[in-house]
Amino acid sequence: MRLHHRSILLRFWLIALGISLSGLCQAQMHRFVWLPGSTENLPVLPSQVAQRVHAAGFNGVVFPALVEGRTCYPSQIHPPKVVSATAMAWLEECRGQGLQVAIYASTLVQGGDLARAHPEWLSTDALDSSGVSQLSDDPSNEAGGESLFFDPGIPRMSEFMLGLLSESLKQLKPNWLILDTLRYPIPDGTEKSGTHWEQSAGYHLISRKAFEREQGVDPAVLVKEASKTRETLGEERFNQLRRAWDDWRRQRVTSFLSGVREMLQREHPGCRLACVGYPDPVYARDVLFQDWPAWIRSNLLDALILPNYSTRQDGEVLVDILPADLRSKIWISSQVRGDHSSDAAWEAPIRSGRKFLGMVLFDALQLPSPDRGPNIAVHWSQAASLNTEPIDSQPILVADSTETPRAGERVSLEGIRALYAFQPDAAPFKGLTPNQVVSRLADSGFNTVFGGSSSPQMRRALQAARFTRFVEIPLFVGEKHWQKDPDCQPVARNGRKVKKQGWYAPVCPNTPWLREEKLQTILRIVRDQEIDGVWLDFIRFPVFWEETPPFLAETCFCPVCLKSFEAHLQSPIQGSTVAEKAEWILSTQKDRWHRWRADSILDYVRKVRDEVKKVSPKTLIGAFVIPWREDEHDQALYRIAGQDLAGFGKIVDALSPMLYFRELGRPPGWVAERISEIDQQVDAPVLPIVQCFDLPDRLPDADLTSGIDQGRRPPSRGVILFSQKHLETGGRWDLVRQALVK
Repeated sequence: MRLHHRSILLRFWLIALGISLSGLCQAQMHRFVWLPGSTENLPVLPSQVAQRVHAAGFNGVVFPALVEGRTCYPSQIHPPKVVSATAMAWLEECRGQGLQVAIYASTLVQGGDLARAHPEWLSTDALDSSGVSQLSDDPSNEAGGESLFFDPGIPRMSEFMLGLLSESLKQLKPNWLILDTLRYPIPDGTEKSGTHWEQSAGYHLISRKAFEREQGVDPAVLVKEASKTRETLGEERFNQLRRAWDDWRRQRVTSFLSGVREMLQREHPGCRLACVGYPDPVYARDVLFQDWPAWIRSNLLDALILPNYSTRQDGEVLVDILPADLRSKIWISSQVRGDHSSDAAWEAPIRSGRKFLGMVLFDALQLPSPDRGPNIAVHWSQAASLNTEPIDSQPILVADSTETPRAGERVSLEGIRALYAFQPDAAPFKGLTPNQVVSRLADSGFNTVFGGSSSPQMRRALQAARFTRFVEIPLFVGEKHWQKDPDCQPVARNGRKVKKQGWYAPVCPNTPWLREEKLQTILRIVRDQEIDGVWLDFIRFPVFWEETPPFLAETCFCPVCLKSFEAHLQSPIQGSTVAEKAEWILSTQKDRWHRWRADSILDYVRKVRDEVKKVSPKTLIGAFVIPWREDEHDQALYRIAGQDLAGFGKIVDALSPMLYFRELGRPPGWVAERISEIDQQVDAPVLPIVQCFDLPDRLPDADLTSGIDQGRRPPSRGVILFSQKHLETGGRWDLVRQALVK
C-alpha cells in the first residue's frame, strides 16, 4: 500500500472527504493530483503545470515531502542530496493559483538515506533478524521494501519523525498532511494468499524491554520458546500475553498518530490529517496493527486513503460494506490503465469514484495539454452526478436493507436470518474457500451465523461480507462436568441425583467453578473473535422440555443450593436428610424457593452481560429460552426450569424462544402466535429459533417453509434456523432459499 513517485507513476487517487454528510455538491469535492518531487530534466514550466491542473478540473495538489527515506524539500534535519527547484516552483505556482496543497510522508516503513542514517531504529524479529542486511552503500542495489521498518516502540525514533514532519509543515505550509506506511510490515506472502496472520516485526530490544517492564515477560520467548513458555505459564496466561503483546504494538502505532495529531493542533491548526490504510480493516488491525476504524471514530483522522490499485478493486468494494460513519471519511486510490493520451483511459477510474465525495489523480505530468483538459473535467462531472445523495443515506447492502455495523457498533437485530451451528468445514461447505463459503451462505438467504468464527480466515470473510456473527454458549449441561465434579450433578426432591435423559445431562446452575469457567470462556471468545453477540443456552434448572409430555422434577437440592438458600432465608432449613429438607422447603417456603431459583439464574445472566460489556460494549447478549407459556404444565417454566421471561427481558438484548413446533406437536401457525405472546410479556426483542429437523417424524416441506415464514413475521426481529446439520441431512437448502430470499 505504499505510495511513492517511483513505483506508482501511473496511479491516481480517488478521494472521498467526509466534512459533511449531506448537502455536498460538485464545488465542494476535493480532487487532488500528485506533483513529482524530482523534475529537473522535465521541460514543463510551473505555469503549464498549474494550467493543466485547473483545466482538468482539479482543485488541489499532493507534494511528496518524505519518500523512500529521502526528503524532497530543503530539510535541515535530514538534508536531501538534491532539492528540485522546479518542483518547489511548481508547488508555489499551484498555491498562488488557489489550489490546495497536501504533503505526503512515509513514516514507519523507510528506505534509502534515512534507514542508512539510523539503522539502530530498524526493527528486528524475535530471532533478532533485522532489515540492516538489506541496506547497501549503493542505493541502486538496495532491496528496501517492508524489511526496512522503523520500530515505533523506540521513543527517540518517534521524536525524530515528529520533528521531521513538523519541519516539513513549517516550510511547505500545506492544507493537508498525508501519512503512509503508518503500520507494521506486511508479512511475506500475505497479500496473495492471505494465510499468514502472525506479525513478526517489532522485537527491537527497546520495545521488548518496555513490554517486559509492564508484563514481566520478554515477548521474544513467546516465539522462540513457545512450547516451554506455554507449559510454564499455562495456556490461558500464555495466550493472554500474546494478546497483550499485539495490543502493545498496536498502541505504539496509535500513539504515534496521536502525537502527530497533537502537533498539528498545537503548531498547524489549519492543517488536516489523512493516512493511507490497508483496505481490509480486520487484517489491518490484527496483523499490521493499524486500527484505522478506531482512528476515524476517535477523530484522529480527517480522512483515510484506501488503495484500489489491483484488479480486485479492494478499496472500491470495501466502501460498500462499511458503516456510514467510516465511509464519510474514506479516500480511495486507484490506477489509470491503458493509453494515457486517450480520454477513455481516464473515464473508468474517474467514474469509479461515484461512491465518494472527491477524487485525486496521480502525477500531473500525465495530464494532457490544457486544451484537452476539459475532456477529463467532463468525466468528473459525470462521476459527481452519480453521488448527489448524502453518503449516510445510501444503502450499504444490496441483498438486504439491514445495516450490520462492524467493530465498535452494536449490530441491528432487524432482518436477521441466521444459521445455527454453522460449521464451515462440514457439508455442504467442506472443501470450499472462506469466500466461497460466505457466497454459498448468502445465496441461501443467510446474513448471520451462530459459530464458525474461530478461524481468522473465516472470520475475515464473514466480516468483509457484513455477516453478523453470534456464538451460542451451552452453560449448565454436559456429562463431562459430572465426571470432573460429581457434586455438580443436580439433586431432586427425593435426595437422589438427576439421571441423564437421552443426550441431556443437566448440571446444577449454581455450581461456582462452572459459572466462572463459562464466564471466562465467553470473555475469551468475545476478545479473540470480536463477536457480535453471545447467546446463553441451557440457562436453566434441569428439565428435558423437548419430550411430550415432559418429565418434571423439582430440583436442585444439592449441597451448594441448600447452603445458599439457607443463607438467603437467614434461618436453618429443617430436616436431617436431603429429602426431608426438600419437603420442608416445598411445603413452607415454596414461593421464596422458586423466586430464589429464578433470581439465581437472572443474577448470572446479569453478571455475564456486565462483564461482556466491559470487554466489548457493542456485543449483544441473548438467551435461548423454553417456549412454554407461563401457565403450561402447572407453571413449569418458572417452577421447574427457573426461567422468568420478564426478568430475562430486563437484562438481555434479545430473547430467543426455541419454537420447535412439530417436535412439540404444534402446527406452524403456533410459531407466530407464541412470538406475539412473548413480545407482549418481555421488554427485549424476540428473535426465535425454529425447527428444521425431522422430529418426531419427517418435517413436511410445506411445514418447514411455513414455520420459517411464521418465525419472520412481526413482531419477530428475524429468524434462526436449527441447524446446518439438519438442513444438510434433510436436503433442505433449496427450500430454505425459497423461504428466506423473498
